[in-house]
Amino acid sequence: MIIKILKACYTIKWYILSVVCLFILARLQSCYISGTYIYVFLLNIPAILIPYLVLWKLDALRYYNRALAICVFGVWFGYYFINYTIIKDEKAFMTDDIEVYKYNPSGKKSGINCRYRGDLVRFSTNKKADRLYEIYGDSVINHIHVRLSIKKALPHVYYIDDAFIEYDED
Repeated sequence: MIIKILKACYTIKWYILSVVCLFILARLQSCYISGTYIYVFLLNIPAILIPYLVLWKLDALRYYNRALAICVFGVWFGYYFINYTIIKDEKAFMTDDIEVYKYNPSGKKSGINCRYRGDLVRFSTNKKADRLYEIYGDSVINHIHVRLSIKKALPHVYYIDDAFIEYDED
């Protein structure tokens, strides 16, 4: 009985770690806007249930960890392959000017922070932006206009194809 509980905890531990890693990978890539939390759960449910049901019918649950790993890879590879094929042929659409949330001048964490659909998107600064910051100070955000070229793969899945940053000097 104790061994079965330990094996179940072992499997659950690796599953939780894989979900945490997926969230970390989604957040580390700055050009990826993620509203895909529902997809994480919807894709992981069949990845867990399919190997369990098949191995339970075959009376081979001792291979569950290996089958789970293969199934998770297959489901997520299929998901990204579908996204890639949809995006490859689709043209990007331009957003209107998005709100510049904060400007960090040159330094360790320099950049232009913008909000798009609730997510914080960060772009690097250049010399012209730094020169404008010297002139206008913190009100430089009123002189920066950012437009994004977005590719939409699936509902609530967006990729930033390109960012266009323009500066007004009044």
